[in-house]
Amino acid sequence: MKNNTNINELKVYCDSLEKQFDEANANGVFEMLKIMILDEEHSDADLVKAVNHFNDNGGSVKKTAPVGFLGQDEIKVINWDGQFRPKLYSMLLSVKFSQAIESKKVHLLHSNKFSFESK
Repeated sequence: MKNNTNINELKVYCDSLEKQFDEANANGVFEMLKIMILDEEHSDADLVKAVNHFNDNGGSVKKTAPVGFLGQDEIKVINWDGQFRPKLYSMLLSVKFSQAIESKKVHLLHSNKFSFESK
């Protein structure tokens, strides 16, 4: 029962997130993904693969989009009832990308603040 409750809570969150897609798109959130150049050597490989796929396809994602950066429950939700939800995928990519920058799992080339610092 607990797992079912967690997936239902996640679905409610994701439904809300998906509804924000049009506003986020209008505000240029996804354009940011397109102009940032990732330091692929020092960044999370799954997230780099997803961002590159997003950019290579002009922001258009299909059910073949990489999902390695998502948790198993998130993968279930983006494929809810057998229907791929590209807007939700894009929103989760944006959220995960922002979190990865903050946690230093993704590094940007040509950035003093968000670049990889060797010690």
